Order: sequence, then C-alpha cells, then structure tokens
Amino acid sequence: MSQLAQCAGTRALSTVPVQQVPVGAVDAYSHRARHRPAPGGVSVGHVAVTAGTLGSRAIGLTAPWNNRHLILSNNHVIANSNAARVGDSIIQPGRADGGSHPADQIAVLARWVHIHFGGQPNVVDAAIGWAWHQRIRGEQYYLSGGSAAYYRTGTAPLAASLGMLVGKSGRTTGLTQGRVTQIGVSVNVNFGGGRVALFRNQIAIRSVNSNPFSAGGDSGSLVWNWAAGLRPVGLLFAGGGGTTFANPIASVLAALNIRLLP
Repeated sequence: MSQLAQCAGTRALSTVPVQQVPVGAVDAYSHRARHRPAPGGVSVGHVAVTAGTLGSRAIGLTAPWNNRHLILSNNHVIANSNAARVGDSIIQPGRADGGSHPADQIAVLARWVHIHFGGQPNVVDAAIGWAWHQRIRGEQYYLSGGSAAYYRTGTAPLAASLGMLVGKSGRTTGLTQGRVTQIGVSVNVNFGGGRVALFRNQIAIRSVNSNPFSAGGDSGSLVWNWAAGLRPVGLLFAGGGGTTFANPIASVLAALNIRLLP
C-alpha cells in the first residue's frame, strides 16, 4: 500500500480497492497496433504466425503481378516457414498483437521462396502478399517524440559494404541504427522444431549504441542505408548474440521478381 501511495502521489492509502489487470505490452502509437493504411515497420503476419514486420510495398516485374500492389516480408513471417498455401490470409497486426482474420486482413499470400533445411544452402527468407491497395501505404512508420511519424525509403538497391551505416523500422524495437560488420556471411538459423537452415552470402549488422538493432518480431524489416536517399540494402530475417542478419535486397528482389515501391 505504501508503494502504491507513492505512485499515486499521496502519503497513505487505507481502504482503496486495488485490482491487478494483466494487459501485456502497452505502447503509445505502437508498431504493434492496427494501422490503416498499413505502412512498413509495423506488425504483420500469416494468420497462423505470431507476428513479424511488414517490410515494404512492392510490385511485380511481369504479369499479372506488375498490376498488383504487394507487400514484402519474410517467408517465416507471412508464409509460415513453407507451411502456408497461396491465398492464405495475412493480417495486420499479427496474431500475437491482437490481429485476427477476417477483421484485420490486409493481403493474401502470393509467392514465397522455399526455405531448405538440413544443409542445402539458402540465400533469402522472403515472401510477398497481394494486398488491397487501400489497406497499405508506401511510407515507413516510426515514433518521434512519442507521436506517429513517417518517412520514405528509396527503391534502387544498394549493396552493403563494411562499415556502412544502416537503419530499419521494426515491430519490436522500432527505428534503430546499426553498422554493417560483415558481408558474405554464412550462418545457421534455428527455425524451431529441430529445423536449422543454412544461409549464405548474408549481411551482419550490429547496433551503434547500447540498444539492440533488432529483436524477435523485427523479422521482415527493410534495412536501408542511413544516408541521403535511404536506399534499400537488405531484408532483416534473423539475429542472435547482438548481431542481426539480413538478406541482400538485390537477391530478394531477383528471387521474387519484384521491385520496391516508394
């Protein structure tokens, strides 16, 4: 009661009833909230997946996808690590953040790059959904002084280089800044259930400060060069031990036969 009194700004409490209500994480203008139209950097997921991040808006290079609005994220975020089917519901926010089908559907699963387990190397963890154009937007979302703010990234891919300063906006850690520490990385990634996938030619990133560059739920975030033009560099898909890993964005675009939209 003494501690509650201090929080309430009074000297004593005696007969005030107290009810404890578990509500989960509480965020102002959260990346985990429902956004319409939905920008990059917010919670999204296949209807059977907990939650990841909506990376960017995109469009196909050939018919019929060159006339359809698409969203880009990871296979394990919107295609349920190979277990999904074309046409499955993609919701925003993701299920872990209160999203449900059909109320929060923004897209249907269109295409993904199959993830190989057991030693065969992978290059990307990527997928696209066919979205209702009025339910998505081109900007990336972040918090500025506790209020919602937006920015646009470039569309021309930029190859990562050692020491490059990069940024991302993601569902869990929001807008963060990091530096490329390695390129051409080979890494084994644990997908749970005893499934381990080898990825080659990846980008390694570490935060420039004491805050993490990414955390669970940031998978699918678009990584961009922290410089004029904010050119896309990678698609965030994994992390551990303070290091974040991203697929080279040029490999992602080529594998899915798409280009990014602003």
